[in-house]
Amino acid sequence: MECADQKRCEELAKSSSFYRRIYSEVEEIGWEHLVRFGEDLRLLSFHTKDKKGRVHILQITLDGSYPNHPPSIAADVPYLFNLKWSINSRLKDAIQQFHKHLEKLQDFWNLMDDIDHSLLVSDLRYPQRALSHRQLNISNDSYIILSIDANDPTSLPDCRFLGSDSGVERLRAMWRKNCKRWKKDLTIGRWRVAGCKSYSVFSSMIGVLNIYQEKGFRDCGLVGKDGFKFLFRKVEEVLLAIMSLGDLSLKMTESFLRMRDKPFSENLAHVLDIQLHGPSSIQKTDAQTECGICYAQYLPIDDELGDKSGSGTDCTCENNSCSRAFHSVCLGDWLRSITTTRQSFDVLFGNCPYCSDPIAVKMNTRK
Repeated sequence: MECADQKRCEELAKSSSFYRRIYSEVEEIGWEHLVRFGEDLRLLSFHTKDKKGRVHILQITLDGSYPNHPPSIAADVPYLFNLKWSINSRLKDAIQQFHKHLEKLQDFWNLMDDIDHSLLVSDLRYPQRALSHRQLNISNDSYIILSIDANDPTSLPDCRFLGSDSGVERLRAMWRKNCKRWKKDLTIGRWRVAGCKSYSVFSSMIGVLNIYQEKGFRDCGLVGKDGFKFLFRKVEEVLLAIMSLGDLSLKMTESFLRMRDKPFSENLAHVLDIQLHGPSSIQKTDAQTECGICYAQYLPIDDELGDKSGSGTDCTCENNSCSRAFHSVCLGDWLRSITTTRQSFDVLFGNCPYCSDPIAVKMNTRK
């Protein structure tokens, strides 16, 4: 949003000290992060990415007393953070606090993504990041609604069972009987050993695992699950060797070796004592249908839009962590307003409004 909208802000900035202040504070954050703003600059939306590449939007609403009073904030998160504000605070402080809040929610979103990618979730479209529940299809006549604690996502979830009386009663009985089987997934959070005293060699290995997890396997030369398995095998070999020499207690070694990757789906199946269904082919390919620019599923019926009149979204960002959908008409109009957009024949090349990854769209011929 660096061309037309920036010029509008410059014009507003000349008219009053309030506009000049907002213009200056947006520049501190970066115009590339500004998604949209209101005519009076009292409504601003910024996009940012978390360390997993997920795109998030923070909406900031300013009142007439800004900055004497803190702005109102809104975002697609399970709960909002308490904005710390003073007379000297600026918009960038709100963005920084938002980033810290996103860090706290990484384990929660990792788990929700695991559920969406490994289980048969009912009516799953583009998942809202604020939702902390999922409805799973257990069988032809039985469903379970899971509520995940965003602050403690690997704890035993709250659940409700839906379906036939016989099916629901069977699932409830199994849940009551086996709920103590639930084990926190230690691989989602930080590596730790409960009930064991600190040991220098062992603690060092745990520290290595935490560093690898925080930096990311790719940055450390290890990629994805294969990298994780390789690392785990190497640590396991060392632990077994040390144990054979008697320098590490059997209890501590066994505690570590039990910390294998136990996905949420396996944990849930273990408690319910059933085989859970994986995602359907429709669920795997279901895309967001709401345009990320006009926020409507369909374009209006308008002769000026030609064959695009009344059509749905037909362009999607190829970044898997973003996957925002757009009407090609809306995306084309937006890209034309950006000075860095390039054109080759009838194709516009620019950057996604949300994640800034490269995106291209064919220009539409209107009547």
